[in-house]
Amino acid sequence: MKRFVTDADYKREIRRLEKKAGGIRVMTGGQVSSESFDPIGGVQLKDSNSTFKTFLRQIGGDTYLTANAFFDGSTWRRVDTAKVSWALILRGSSNYPGGAAQAAELWTAPAGANPIGLFGSGSWSLLSRQVSDLASVITRLSVGEAPVNATDVVRKTELDTHEADGSAHGATSEATAEKIVKRDESGRAKVAEPSADSDIATKKYVDDSAGAKTFISLTDTPDDYTGAASKVVRVKADESALEFVEASAPGAHHETHEADGADAIKLDALAPPDDTTDLDVSTSKHGLCPKAPNDTTKFLRGDGAWGVPAGGGSDYLFRDQFADASIHESWITHNLDANRKIEELEDVGLKITIAAGTNAIWSNSANTSPKIYTGIPRPGLFELIVKITSFSGNDSTAAGAFLGRPLGYALNYFLGFGVMVEVANSRKGVFLYQSGAHVYCENVDEITLPIWVKLKAMKLSPYGGKVILQKSYDGSSWSSLYTHEFPTEMSNSIYNWAMGVYGRQWGSNLGVTAVFNDFYVKPLTGPG
Repeated sequence: MKRFVTDADYKREIRRLEKKAGGIRVMTGGQVSSESFDPIGGVQLKDSNSTFKTFLRQIGGDTYLTANAFFDGSTWRRVDTAKVSWALILRGSSNYPGGAAQAAELWTAPAGANPIGLFGSGSWSLLSRQVSDLASVITRLSVGEAPVNATDVVRKTELDTHEADGSAHGATSEATAEKIVKRDESGRAKVAEPSADSDIATKKYVDDSAGAKTFISLTDTPDDYTGAASKVVRVKADESALEFVEASAPGAHHETHEADGADAIKLDALAPPDDTTDLDVSTSKHGLCPKAPNDTTKFLRGDGAWGVPAGGGSDYLFRDQFADASIHESWITHNLDANRKIEELEDVGLKITIAAGTNAIWSNSANTSPKIYTGIPRPGLFELIVKITSFSGNDSTAAGAFLGRPLGYALNYFLGFGVMVEVANSRKGVFLYQSGAHVYCENVDEITLPIWVKLKAMKLSPYGGKVILQKSYDGSSWSSLYTHEFPTEMSNSIYNWAMGVYGRQWGSNLGVTAVFNDFYVKPLTGPG
């Protein structure tokens, strides 16, 4: 260390170093020892119990007072890397970074390895900035406790929670005046009915306003309809507009086309009929002979359907695999309309469709379910099998086959069997139904398709009846599910009437779709 002989020599050396170090000056009224002055780091301060840890210097006309941080000529460094560093900058000449004013700033840097780096980069963090117009700018302040008073600083935690709170500021998805609108869990929100043209329209308002509500006359129609009841509209002779005129009904003339009439029409002179069953003979009216099935083993039965004679040399008393793309003449249809359909489709099979909301029940008080049926081939013991390949499986619906009176509905008039679903009573799977009551039903998790369902008629006589319900998933291996015995009235009904397939729905009316690919009857030669 350099030694000075006189005080003048010391002062000259101070002024030389001041000039060299950028103008560091000794504070007025005090002296800085040669030990506490660093021409690069500036003035160093310490107490009797510590090393130099406080520094004061000027850079670019700005004053830097630092604790546990000193400038080494190119960057800032910690004296003790295990301690926090602090810096107070009084910008007497330059503006603060990115600003247009001078300021006083408080910075901090956490403990860590050197170097700290320059202000605005590295490890320095700005805690406070006081600009020259006395407006305080706080850029970041670590607060340990949650705010309580109105003037407390709010932490980022509270801001994040507030932002995520969908009900903040009283926000609601209901149509509430003076409230912020928020979406509900389905992404919807309600508003009041619109009043002004620019108001939000509700779904109800749009539904009520959709479509034409008032008829507006066309320019070429009559302006007044008075006295025009039962009249028809025609184009005027000059083709300029429309007018109402009296309807000219054709006079009765059918007698001229009847036998011995002036214009009698011979039956064989009529145009060929369409391929429909509209005029076919039935048990209720005269009619045309049904179209021949092109099958020499069948005959026209007394119920108007084609059937196979008993003992005709086949193992089957009756069979239809629904592969003709049209319903065979041996079947009679019942309760069909636009919402209740039975179609035989190519490469599909026999398809029953009941539209949602359509009345299609068959119980002890009503018979509105769509069905096709034919007569039972012959008395005696037999088994009836139906193959179901598709079933929509909606709640309170069923599809399958039946034995009994197809047009009746009183209790004990028919037996139905197939597959069904009824959630309320835990019914899902194969069922046996005696008009008005389910006498048996499975409760499986899923209905396996295709499925064959069989009803073995073990006893049908005026003295009572007995049937066995079975199912199969391959048409050959059968599982017995239920044995049902019924009274004399039921056996009489089955013994004298028909068999067929049908669909029904009740309760929820959700619609039915079912496809059948086989229906056959085989004789039983013994108790089976």
